[in-house]
Amino acid sequence: MNDIPKVRNIVLTLYANDTAILSQASSTPDLIPSQEVINLIKKINPREATCPDDVPNNAIRMLTLNAVTHLTKILNKCLIIQHSPDAWKIARLLMFPKPNQNRKLPGSYRPISLLSNIGKLYEKILLKRLNDHCYTNNIIPDEQFSFRDKYSCTHQLLRVTNKIFERFNVKLYAGGVFFDVRKALTECGIRVSLSN
Repeated sequence: MNDIPKVRNIVLTLYANDTAILSQASSTPDLIPSQEVINLIKKINPREATCPDDVPNNAIRMLTLNAVTHLTKILNKCLIIQHSPDAWKIARLLMFPKPNQNRKLPGSYRPISLLSNIGKLYEKILLKRLNDHCYTNNIIPDEQFSFRDKYSCTHQLLRVTNKIFERFNVKLYAGGVFFDVRKALTECGIRVSLSN
């Protein structure tokens, strides 16, 4: 059974609004090899919830080599034209109640956004390329520990502790200013919108 025409129709239907962007390509980036897509597909969780485009991870994991080749061509085209299809930006929002909270209050729920699984594959490919570029060109300073592989808040605490001990060992003072930024973006956004 040949499902390629059916898949092509689904792709054209989902991404119909994006066809005007296809002619706006600039310089050609390094293309994505099929093996990279295969490796990412092997790592995805087959039990993860289905996204708005109704393509479950289990189905992606069962793609044939021919289908992965077509998917790689789609991802490469997105990379060349520097665009992410609108269908990959739509989320299905689910609200889960927090334990031991009043369910009548909106703050008692934890929102979960389910995004396109194919879109998440594309994001992982872009993230790898961005990280490689940043590391190769020393763009990320050594003092930054968030959003970096193999670094955590614990590493940053150890670094600060070591700096303090280095100062103490040579009989010098060590000073620091610390901010508690828990919910900073949420609270700041509320204050800004109220002040307008």
